[in-house]
Amino acid sequence: MKCMRCGKELQDTECVGCGFDCSVGEYMTVFPLNAVEEKALYETVEKQVAETEPVPTHEQMIVEEVVKDRRDLYEIEEAADWEDMLEIEEETDRRDLFEIEETSDSVTIRKFKDVDSRVVIPERINGKPVTEIGERACEGRYVLSSLFIPQSVKKIGKHAFALCDDLVEVTLAGSERDMDFGVFWGCKNLSKVQIEEGVRGIGACAFVDCTGMREITIPGSVTETGIGAFRGCTGLQKVEIGEGVKEIDGSAFEGCTNLREMTVPESVRKIGSPVFGGSIGDTFKGCTGLQKMVIGKGVEYIGSHSFENCTSLCEITIPGNVTKIETFTFSGCTGLQKIEIGEGVKEIYFGAFSGCENLREITIPGSVTRIEKGAFVGCTSLREVSVRKGTKVKRRAFEKGTTIKYI
Repeated sequence: MKCMRCGKELQDTECVGCGFDCSVGEYMTVFPLNAVEEKALYETVEKQVAETEPVPTHEQMIVEEVVKDRRDLYEIEEAADWEDMLEIEEETDRRDLFEIEETSDSVTIRKFKDVDSRVVIPERINGKPVTEIGERACEGRYVLSSLFIPQSVKKIGKHAFALCDDLVEVTLAGSERDMDFGVFWGCKNLSKVQIEEGVRGIGACAFVDCTGMREITIPGSVTETGIGAFRGCTGLQKVEIGEGVKEIDGSAFEGCTNLREMTVPESVRKIGSPVFGGSIGDTFKGCTGLQKMVIGKGVEYIGSHSFENCTSLCEITIPGNVTKIETFTFSGCTGLQKIEIGEGVKEIYFGAFSGCENLREITIPGSVTRIEKGAFVGCTSLREVSVRKGTKVKRRAFEKGTTIKYI
């Protein structure tokens, strides 16, 4: 048997000439090679390499890994659609996540024992519909970032998800349900809220101080936004209210300082709420960035203080279906220059336009029968105003120096 390197005879597997071990392919003893021997060695190695399976490139290895299902190497979690997740949740008894209370035909979630970053409330547990989420059920949980509430849930208790600082996304599936006080109060990073068509109401103070919210669409199925529903949402810039909404309650958008424009659809009948002996207003109070407000012709009532201190508002038209302009409704609107009051308005109450120091033009229709004391006090730029003969204009209704012209 001859050496694979130099061709000389082997003693066992070691060449007596060059010391090459032909069994392992390594040198036992190193000798200098002449040109002929070196060439023969290279040719032998090249032949062995050619017969060996090539090493794949990084790109080839990545493609191969993508094609394979690597469950043998990794423990993986695949994201699912809401619908898929609901099916999974329905098949499982979620006592590991929730403390529940069962009746013969429904389930109430009283507490969240454990919280994942993404939570889908199941429509059914143990074959029964989940109809209620209890008071403070998930209050102050920092891990929760995404939440889906299904159609089966008809009631959400007080502060159920309040102060969940990491909560970013909420979907409320279309359903007629009751939302108790402050359900999402203080969820400061909540930026995406999807209220689906079919939801009937937004509870009082539901989203108070959700400062991360940038926009919200309220579908037409919502008949009423509760008192203070979006109060203090200082990041809110855009609000769309669907045709069908009938009432925007008191303080609903109070203090939304970055809200730029707003259109109240014609389906809305009340901005604020009348109560015995007064009203609950403040609906847009302190919206200092509000520049444009369109009030639908269907509005019949605007509560007191509703637009107080909206300092960027330049002009406003009050529809004729509003029979009276309540106290301090537009007080402190220092940027307001032009007001049109529709035919049908009968009374202008105390302080309604007080402190509107840049107001220069106002149209008071013949339907107005009474202007209370202080209604236009502090309107230092208003030089002349025309009113119908017979209108009762109380003393100091206008700023000293304003000429009242009866026509």
